[in-house]
Amino acid sequence: MGTSIYLSPARKVRSGAKKVEAKIIRSYLVNPFSIAFEFSTGKIKRIDFLPLFHKYVKGENLKYLNPSVFRKYKVNDDRIFWGKNEDIVFSIPTLLEKQDAPDDILYIF
Repeated sequence: MGTSIYLSPARKVRSGAKKVEAKIIRSYLVNPFSIAFEFSTGKIKRIDFLPLFHKYVKGENLKYLNPSVFRKYKVNDDRIFWGKNEDIVFSIPTLLEKQDAPDDILYIF
């Protein structure tokens, strides 16, 4: 027995609908291991990196647990990293979505 329901091969998209992407316009240190990110939408989100560093940072990269070294972070597009060779890299959108344990952490040695 056949059905009378057919799926269209192409999705219909509203012509007026636009995806708004928030860009990071500023970041600043809130306390020794917390960084606040200000977005183009006006929202400000804070991320505490201390638990993430304790859980994921190992070996010679433990030097970034020193507050004076931690504060030398750089933000590029939607990534935050430490070190000239990007020793530790986090995806900021992923951190904001999963405030506790991100899966896409990249270590470059």
